Amino acid sequence: MNKFRCDRFEFDIDWKPEPEEPAISGDQDDRPSGPQSLLAPGVSRTPYKGALTIIEYATVIPQFEVIRDTDKFLMRFPFGGVKIPGEEPDAGSRRESREEVGLRLGKLTRDNFIGELSCGPNCTHFAFAKRLPAEAKDRVKLGPEQKDHAAMLERTIDRCIEEGLFSKNHANAWRIFKKWRVGKTY
Repeated sequence: MNKFRCDRFEFDIDWKPEPEEPAISGDQDDRPSGPQSLLAPGVSRTPYKGALTIIEYATVIPQFEVIRDTDKFLMRFPFGGVKIPGEEPDAGSRRESREEVGLRLGKLTRDNFIGELSCGPNCTHFAFAKRLPAEAKDRVKLGPEQKDHAAMLERTIDRCIEEGLFSKNHANAWRIFKKWRVGKTY
C-alpha cells in the first residue's frame, strides 16, 4: 500500500504535483519570514491547481472511467494541472481528459462542477463530472503517461477505495461526487 500514516494525518505518497519552480537563491537563510516560511522544505510556495474529471458512461448500470499512470501504482480519474496561463479549471478538465483517455467532453457548465478539494498546502483540485454515451467507453485511447484503464461499476470503485487502491485525493473526490450527483442531471 502506498500510504503513510502519522498519528492524525494520512499522506498520499502516490500523488505528486508539478515540479516546484526553481528557487531564486539556493541559500535557505534568504527565505522570506512570515507565514510562507512555515511551509516545509520542498513544498511549493506557488499555488498548484489541478482539474479532476469523473467520467460516467450512460450504460444500463453506470460505469466510470478509471486509469493508472505508468509511474504510479494507485488508480485515479483523469486529472492534471491547470498550468497554461489564464486557463480555467473547466478547460483544464477537458484538456486532461483528452490527453489521458482521448475523450472529448464537450462543454462543461456549472452543472458539471462538483466542487473544490484542498489537497495540501497551496494545492486545490477542481472536480468535475461528465456523463458520456455508453459507446464512448469503447473509444478510449490512453495517453503516453497512462498504463491502463477500466470502465468500473460504482461498487467496484467503492471496494477499491476501501482497500486503499485509489489515490487519496481522487477517493475524496469520489465521495463528494456520490453525494453531489443525487438528483442531478449533468
